[in-house]
Amino acid sequence: MGASIARRDASFLVRRPHPIGCLQRGVAAGEPWQQAWRSAADVATDAASATAELRPKVGRARPLAERSVGTVDAGATSLAMCAHAVAECFVLTAKGDVS
Repeated sequence: MGASIARRDASFLVRRPHPIGCLQRGVAAGEPWQQAWRSAADVATDAASATAELRPKVGRARPLAERSVGTVDAGATSLAMCAHAVAECFVLTAKGDVS
């Protein structure tokens, strides 16, 4: 996808907070990495929700284009859910609850 993203689409992506950048900034600012991960997972959730505003131009959703607007991207939602699941594992591990 990389170089084929239209300028307008790329500018939308650049304006959105990025989970990895959030994680890096949190750790660099001295935040415990587990909390920084949780914050990054929250950013991923917000970014996934924002995909509902997009009109797909490439990929499997492209043929549905206008009908896709208003529906969040399943892959982005899945990634956010995984990030939150990992964050919860960090919390349980820190508490000693690894069952």
